[in-house]
Amino acid sequence: MRSLRLYLHSVRNTYKFVNVDCLSSIALHPYYKLAYIELAWGGAKEQEAEFEVGNFEAKNWQDEARKILEKTVSNIAAPPCTTAATT
Repeated sequence: MRSLRLYLHSVRNTYKFVNVDCLSSIALHPYYKLAYIELAWGGAKEQEAEFEVGNFEAKNWQDEARKILEKTVSNIAAPPCTTAATT
């Protein structure tokens, strides 16, 4: 939690005219983590390479994470529309 506060403080000082809450939500958004998962754990190419050497239980971890993410997001109710009523 302390590191998040330090991060927000440094961002506020650097980007004084940017909505920091919006910037933080973009940086922490799960879809941006999928690229990291592929890099760290592997994706389709790594799964194919494992299949070629006989490991038929290998997984495409990026695809697995994407499925979990999409399932989780689909179970979350969308926030109510906050547009002003026109008269």
